[in-house]
Amino acid sequence: MSSPTPFASSVPPEAAERKFILRGLDGLRAVAVVAVIVYHLWPRALPGGLIGVDLFFVISGYLITALLLKEAAFTERMRLPQFWMRRLRRLVPAMVLCVVVCTSLALLIGGDVLVEMPRQVLGAVTYTSNWTNIAAGNDYFAQTSPELYTNFWSLALEEQFYLAWPVILVVSCMFLTTWLRRRLVPALLGVGSVAAMIVWNVIDNDTTRGYYGLDTHAFGLMIGAVLALSIPWSMYPPRPGVRVWKVEEHYSPGRNVLRILIGWASLVLLPVLASVLSEENPKVLAPWGLLAASILGAGAIQCLLPDVRGTGAEGLRALLSWRPLTWIGARSYGIYLWHWPLMALAHYSMPGFPEQLRNGLVLFLTVIIAALSYRWLEQPVRRLGFLGATAALARALARPGRARWVAVGFSTVGILSVAGTVVACVHAPQMTQAESVVAEGKAALSSGPSPTPSPSASPSETAPEPYHPKPGGQDVTMIGDSVTLAAATSLQDQMPGIDIDAAVSRNVGAGIDLARERLDRGTLGRIVVISLSTNAEMTQGDIDQLSHIAESGQVREVVLVTGQAPANLGWVDQSNRAIREAAAKNDKLVVADWAKASDGRPELLVSDGVHPEPAGQDLYASTVADAVQRAKDTLARLTPDAPAVQASPTPSPGAPAQG
Repeated sequence: MSSPTPFASSVPPEAAERKFILRGLDGLRAVAVVAVIVYHLWPRALPGGLIGVDLFFVISGYLITALLLKEAAFTERMRLPQFWMRRLRRLVPAMVLCVVVCTSLALLIGGDVLVEMPRQVLGAVTYTSNWTNIAAGNDYFAQTSPELYTNFWSLALEEQFYLAWPVILVVSCMFLTTWLRRRLVPALLGVGSVAAMIVWNVIDNDTTRGYYGLDTHAFGLMIGAVLALSIPWSMYPPRPGVRVWKVEEHYSPGRNVLRILIGWASLVLLPVLASVLSEENPKVLAPWGLLAASILGAGAIQCLLPDVRGTGAEGLRALLSWRPLTWIGARSYGIYLWHWPLMALAHYSMPGFPEQLRNGLVLFLTVIIAALSYRWLEQPVRRLGFLGATAALARALARPGRARWVAVGFSTVGILSVAGTVVACVHAPQMTQAESVVAEGKAALSSGPSPTPSPSASPSETAPEPYHPKPGGQDVTMIGDSVTLAAATSLQDQMPGIDIDAAVSRNVGAGIDLARERLDRGTLGRIVVISLSTNAEMTQGDIDQLSHIAESGQVREVVLVTGQAPANLGWVDQSNRAIREAAAKNDKLVVADWAKASDGRPELLVSDGVHPEPAGQDLYASTVADAVQRAKDTLARLTPDAPAVQASPTPSPGAPAQG
């Protein structure tokens, strides 16, 4: 027998609680936003805290679907234009305020924080940040040169979901006659989204496209939608004291207990998952870690639904309705919106400030601004609409007393911020300082004379040749990353003839492979400099492989360059420690301690804290040149019948004294 309307469920409107509020959902929002904040400000404390975004997706997928079904149950239709307008009222005011204020502050700071600002602002205000970031190659996981509105990608993805999903939902309800068939629509879309993320990760050998795309990252939203369609009356349950036989018929005590256990287990496992996942294993994180977080999010929500009864379910609702959690959850949109831009502004404006104090200040300002935005902007617009809120502001301007001054202040900040945003977009640079120094280094390598390395013995030759040192860098092969590229000119000046092979984002694994290829081709110098600590951890196993290469054929010395980076790039310190420990035990290894030479001297580095400024480039090159000379001295002692070592060119002033 067909339903009287396409949207009818087990609970008829006349028996339903019209003003029902699902307890605990704001608390779950608080859990999500706290996880994201901790991950961004203190990543070592919660390395997988980014799963909070996927928890948001599940909540949104459930809530939007359930509210649309509630409206349809009472009115027999879904008014999509009104729905979209409600979404705009809820989301746009705070977003616009954040963008114009933070962009204007970025203008005052200047430099790298303004890079590609027109694209960033356009993506933010049009809710297309995820796609503009993909087009620009912006990596969510970049930590040294954060863009101001990187976090807006998830807001864009949700807004695109708000546009597309209600249409799909209406069509599904019109043409599919059972709730089971309707659930299959988001279920299949979710499976397709997971598959698409896997495919894109394989195609790109990178997680950025899969992480940002609506097509590839919609599974959390779809899981939430499946949950809402599984219990279509969950936002309008029977009124207290009213028994609906269709609801009672499907109630099972055993299933009820199981759902309570799943709810509590899911809530407990979410922070555990956030603790064990990490961006260092991106193919595990995306999609499997994100999918697991989405499933756990749905597991927690389903226990909050009104068809789950008993003390266990009430306990979970009470826990997630704790007032501090509900306060944070109600303001979670503003907290999420503001925290990243404020963090980026602090990163560029306070480079020498203690990190923990800086992050604490960011958190404090985020909560204060989000609370003020919620009270004085978001709620008035949500209640009065855009025109009504504008009229209220105009009335306040005409009213004498404190209200006028508040309105004047708000209007003044708005006008100045819009003007500042326009100026910032007009004068935004195209490249960061790091990109500029790397580009200059690339140009120097491409325009300079190509070195002609001396042929080296093949690995099959067992008798090592005596070492006949050459001046400068003529017998030196340097394999490096973008830091090496940035210092290429200084390296060539201080070690003429050095053979530099450097590439952006190269890690130690790729460097080892390149060293082997050069060994096989006979183009590996007697002194091999490895500067690859920045992009991935260099382990003892990696160093052992480099030592083995040094012992193949001719005897070689390997110079390992330590890395300099902000504290949040923890693998750099680990690499430096491994390098120093290995060199202390192996006379085939020499340390060029760039980290020690540049420690406590932020003026030597550009704003990312990794790549050297011109003065830093000279110091980096002299640090390497000094280590190369020590390697030559050692190699001369290790090879028989070698002539005296020629003196290297005098290093530039400021070269560190090395032991």
